[in-house]
Amino acid sequence: MSSLIFGVKGQDGSFLAEQLLEKGEQVIGVYRRSSSQNDWRIKHLLKNPNLILVEGDITDSGSIFTLLSKFKPKYIYNLAAQSHVGSSFSQPELTWNITALGHMKLLECVRTLGLDTRIYFAASSEMYGDQYSTYENLLVGVTGAGSLAFKTQTGEYTGSRYSKPYQDENTVMNPQSPYAIAKLAAYQANKLYRNSYGLFTCSGILFNHESERRGEEFVTRKITRWLGRYMSGKSVPTLKLGNLHSKRDWGYSADYTKIMTKIIEHNEPDDFVIGTGNTITVQQFLTDAFICAGLKKDSIEFLVEVDESLKRPSEVPFLCASSLKAKKSFDIDLKDSYANMVCKMVEHDMELGKRET
Repeated sequence: MSSLIFGVKGQDGSFLAEQLLEKGEQVIGVYRRSSSQNDWRIKHLLKNPNLILVEGDITDSGSIFTLLSKFKPKYIYNLAAQSHVGSSFSQPELTWNITALGHMKLLECVRTLGLDTRIYFAASSEMYGDQYSTYENLLVGVTGAGSLAFKTQTGEYTGSRYSKPYQDENTVMNPQSPYAIAKLAAYQANKLYRNSYGLFTCSGILFNHESERRGEEFVTRKITRWLGRYMSGKSVPTLKLGNLHSKRDWGYSADYTKIMTKIIEHNEPDDFVIGTGNTITVQQFLTDAFICAGLKKDSIEFLVEVDESLKRPSEVPFLCASSLKAKKSFDIDLKDSYANMVCKMVEHDMELGKRET
């Protein structure tokens, strides 16, 4: 049995490849040519005889066609994307070409070749976007108690103006970035090829998941890398961050990639929301990371600075998953995923800080 992974050198791709190889499966890892070596996430896997690394490009139909014709994989995981939301504002066309158009080309190549394969697409909670304005637009009245009542696809929700329901598979989507729009387009194409062409296509709508393998441009890793350098005695500038009040549902990446395999192996193709069901602000993550590093939370005031230029042009204030559907279908438990994520990231980056010259 073979699995082909687009984006094998990324955070999720490396964990997924590692887990599949541990089960004795063959992994065909597709990567784009780069002027710089980017093997650090999969360096420990390179000698595994079941790992085949091949150069390919998700934006090029000819490249995809050649790969699929040669390997005819049982499973295809498309994890390739321009995955940084902030960068998508400065690179909207690149984001669209890789994230949306690339997946459409993959689907069409599978359909044209008539392959008996299953396709997993890595969707994103960013597709939900600004749920505040979404629910304000769906306002249906005021209850007797004075609370606002909202009508959603899953029924009527009653709550205060600023409390929002969890997001599930039926929540209205209101994307707020080029990245989110591209992900939503690919997600809808995935469903179209399932319903109209009979392809086995499935998606995991993954809420924020981080790890020590995340790039330093992401806020969580930016914080833990800074802590690693600071705690090792290096002279570092003030840690500059953007919006500290955004609320996210965070978990550990390796926990989520295990669920990807459950989704693609499910008896029926479907889409599943994956998250912990808890929201954490950037400020709280910052506090937890400082405490994990052995610092007092009071020190944040002197070591961290809010930089307005780092805030996104369009912000998503609140995201929180309802994974009830996934829990009914799979044996998953993510209640400790956030705490494990923080500790692993801080411990890894403090050790890395010691090793750096």
